Amino acid sequence: MPLSIKAVGGFVVGLAAVAGAVFAGMQVFAPPSSSHEPPAEPATSLSVTLPVGPTTSSRGAPWPRNSTAVFDAGTCLDGDTPIACDRPHNREVIAVQGDCDPTRLIRFAGGDPSTEVLRAAFSTSQIPGTEVCVAQLDGNRSGSLAKILATRAGDFARLCFQDVPQTVVGCDQPHTREAVLVRAPTDTRAINCLQAASRYVDTDFSRFTADLEVSQETGPTGATTCWIQARGNNHLTQSIRSIRTGALPLEPGR
Repeated sequence: MPLSIKAVGGFVVGLAAVAGAVFAGMQVFAPPSSSHEPPAEPATSLSVTLPVGPTTSSRGAPWPRNSTAVFDAGTCLDGDTPIACDRPHNREVIAVQGDCDPTRLIRFAGGDPSTEVLRAAFSTSQIPGTEVCVAQLDGNRSGSLAKILATRAGDFARLCFQDVPQTVVGCDQPHTREAVLVRAPTDTRAINCLQAASRYVDTDFSRFTADLEVSQETGPTGATTCWIQARGNNHLTQSIRSIRTGALPLEPGR
């Protein structure tokens, strides 16, 4: 179902009545927005004595009692087994101490926590009884997440949406919308989607208004999302994150 919008220059506002169709069953993975983020901590190693078990690992098997393991940020895991990152794996250690949250993952991946919105398939959790923070991937992938958002290779992790058929996709796939900001219902700060869009493309968004527009939607949970979307029946073939003065990757809709 197409989004009903009211155009105001280059800015459009999505009607809440249709937001449920877009947000049904969809969660997004984004930290609170801030323009003053401290630098990421350097990667370190940590020798961890796992607690007296059994505690449950990611695959349902108990961790060995009082076992000791050395973890490094950037260690890739197949389940709980360390593996070379160039081989298929579904988890990666992103920190060995401190916070374990979306902000930590985005920093590890080389992104800006105030701007990046990741798909909900990417989550973080700590190994039971430790501070070791592990990122869960969206299936088996090859390659590390480290600094990946600083390149086109990280587009698969970003949150995009394809209107026909209505489905959440990575931004490396054809899509009609790209998420640029998510605010939780408890966040009372003013939302400026046009400003968020300019920050996302790393230039004044007004240069794209002939082909793109900005929309705002509030989902069933009360979270508000700002989107950049293609006008008409067009779609984007890759992410426009930090596109600046580059040509838009637009194609006619099918």
